[in-house]
Amino acid sequence: MPVGVISQDVNATVCSREESNRRPLSGVVMPGRLLIAALSSIVVASCATQSAPQSGPTPDRGADRAAILAVVESQAREAGQAWAARDARLMFADLPDSTVVRTPDGRAITKPAMIADLQRRMDMTTRIDTMQGQVDSILFPSADEAVVWSSQRFVREMTVPGQQPRVRVSSVVHEQRFRREGMRWRAVGAIQEHNQRARWADEPERP
Repeated sequence: MPVGVISQDVNATVCSREESNRRPLSGVVMPGRLLIAALSSIVVASCATQSAPQSGPTPDRGADRAAILAVVESQAREAGQAWAARDARLMFADLPDSTVVRTPDGRAITKPAMIADLQRRMDMTTRIDTMQGQVDSILFPSADEAVVWSSQRFVREMTVPGQQPRVRVSSVVHEQRFRREGMRWRAVGAIQEHNQRARWADEPERP
């Protein structure tokens, strides 16, 4: 939610030409597993697509969408377990130790640093009110490639050292790529984060 693990806000939540050219505003690049940093439930809202002109009939991608959604739902369950246990290591179990993420300002963040950053935020979280992810669309640039766009929302009570508990509301849009390997689909590459927003619940929402 879904909400990323690396954030410029220290108290914030820690990502086809065949069918569409949709592209939200650019944001932080995240390893694929981090899509699920705060995600525990997946709701399929709409997978409607716009087909470009083709010489033949548009293939039915219903089975492919169902398979991709099953992968996303599995990731969501694992993320929910990690947050319930407050164990950031579970979020990065599948990432190579050599993983490095580049932030928008050019800093390099290693896997141990990402774990420490997420663990700090998990430790400050005293209550989770909402962890939701909504798959907005699944696009297919080619027969064996897919791009999943999803909206995440995370609401939790946090206790920042030296302060009273406050409720944090975070949201983000994620772009994640998938590839078919044999008969299975799997997430590949990095997640792109878009439109990341975070605020305290007792503050007015910015337009």
